[in-house]
Amino acid sequence: MVENCVLNYAKGKQSAQADASLTMTRSALNEIVLGEAKLAEKLAAGEASINGNPEKLVEFLSLLDTFEFWFNIVTP
Repeated sequence: MVENCVLNYAKGKQSAQADASLTMTRSALNEIVLGEAKLAEKLAAGEASINGNPEKLVEFLSLLDTFEFWFNIVTP
């Protein structure tokens, strides 16, 4: 669920109103987050799958900000 610009996750729960769901292993997610792999590569390799409307997932992902992985949390 996204609420107040925060993505909240609840293990084992899925919304009945979801337009799409993305399923992958934690290791696949780690590789994507670290920039070692692309979601499209994981989908093509069968390491990730989309259920529902993939266009809605693309729309959602386009709304997320991108930033440097090692950014300064506090600066002097």
